[in-house]
Amino acid sequence: MATIEEIVKKADLLGYRGEKREEYLKQEFQLLEERQEKKEEAERQEKKEEAERQDKKEEAERQAIEKKE
Repeated sequence: MATIEEIVKKADLLGYRGEKREEYLKQEFQLLEERQEKKEEAERQEKKEEAERQDKKEEAERQAIEKKE
């Protein structure tokens, strides 16, 4: 994932100045933010799924113990 510094450096290398530079940076920063939000959402979803798997495992173990008794 590109960092802010890398985005600014690329704008410099591309020779963007003034309004074109501002538009480029605005667009790239927005894309960076969207990618970060998607990454965070994926991490939250993974944690949720892991918690659900753990809950199911614990429930199955509890039921197995109750059956033995």
